[in-house]
Amino acid sequence: MAMLSMSMAPQTERVCPSCNGSGTMKCNVCNGSPRSRCPKCQGDGKVYTESGTYECGICEGCGYVECRNCEGKGSVNCSRCLGRGEIQESNGNSNGTLNSLQNGNFNWN
Repeated sequence: MAMLSMSMAPQTERVCPSCNGSGTMKCNVCNGSPRSRCPKCQGDGKVYTESGTYECGICEGCGYVECRNCEGKGSVNCSRCLGRGEIQESNGNSNGTLNSLQNGNFNWN
């Protein structure tokens, strides 16, 4: 039988300061630019070899590739609020005390 005693402070929600409540942040891989120059053809869309010129198979001839981290969106879910736009914080006041945990049941005072 496990016993646990701890104070529980009430939680309040406020706007996430990391994303200003949007739930998203600029992608740190592409820096918000959802596509970048193709690494194989350097943005030309063509690959030049001794046997000829071919359409690049990586970017399919367009010269650009989508960022794999943000899937071409330029933004990702905020890592602090997990895309909710709000974070929960303890306001420091104790609302009650969890005196024990027995067989999965909480006993509050």
